[in-house]
Amino acid sequence: MAGALVCALTIVARTERLDPLTITFLALAGAGLLAASAFLWLSDRKQKAEVAAGYTTVAQGNNDVERLHSPTGVVMRAAGEPNLTKAQWEAAIAKVRSYRATGQRSPAALDSTQPASLTQVTLGPRRGRR
Repeated sequence: MAGALVCALTIVARTERLDPLTITFLALAGAGLLAASAFLWLSDRKQKAEVAAGYTTVAQGNNDVERLHSPTGVVMRAAGEPNLTKAQWEAAIAKVRSYRATGQRSPAALDSTQPASLTQVTLGPRRGRR
């Protein structure tokens, strides 16, 4: 986004006047920078709140807390474990799909071969998501 702003300022400097196309470009570049900044701020705020609550939903997030599957609350990786390998990720997603298919309220309804870390954590009410 910074490159777009530099490009816009270069266009303004070379044309020596602000025509409607340049104004539109500057407005879109500014709006894009503002939107990107807002999304980054909100994402960072969400991640900090999750870590403070003792979990994360970010795949490559903080390894000191549990990694949860966001929609279901199923623990994908226990706290202190390294990030999941591709094979571990696929196995965890298969277990999540199996959990969803059962329609049960608890992952305990899954078969007994599930890893001990595949449990559900209550995340509390979600704002704006149903």
